Amino acid sequence: MPIRYLMCIIWIVAAASCENSLSCEQDEGLRSFQDGNWPLAFEQLQSCENDPHALPEALGALGVLYAQLDVLQGYEDRDPTEGARRAYDLWLRASKMGHKDSLDMLVSFHADGLDILGIKPNQVIYRCLDSLSTDISLQSENLSQEIDKCLASPN
Repeated sequence: MPIRYLMCIIWIVAAASCENSLSCEQDEGLRSFQDGNWPLAFEQLQSCENDPHALPEALGALGVLYAQLDVLQGYEDRDPTEGARRAYDLWLRASKMGHKDSLDMLVSFHADGLDILGIKPNQVIYRCLDSLSTDISLQSENLSQEIDKCLASPN
């Protein structure tokens, strides 16, 4: 019987340490990103992608890193479409949380298009997102819904 309890305790400790090792290291990752150490920043921020509590700044930085996977050592052979899709999704998520730089990325994609993701230039979506970007502090309460409305705009 004591062995069973000991096994349970070991399992609980192992599960807790595993969860902690996969946590979003956003403070460290943002510091590495700002210092220009992108490979380390990517390693530290990767788990933020699935963290519901990640800061919009961390998501925005991770988006930049995914968009630049081809220049990160060890990721050169990855499909560039995967990095672009993940970057777009992260910038969209960060935008909905009020991150202006991420919203500005979406604005530029819809103004100029983004071939790798099949996004065609769309002036209606561009103008709608651009107006939100201009007044982002005023829109923060309903920003997520406003962005969704812009992206659902007809051509």
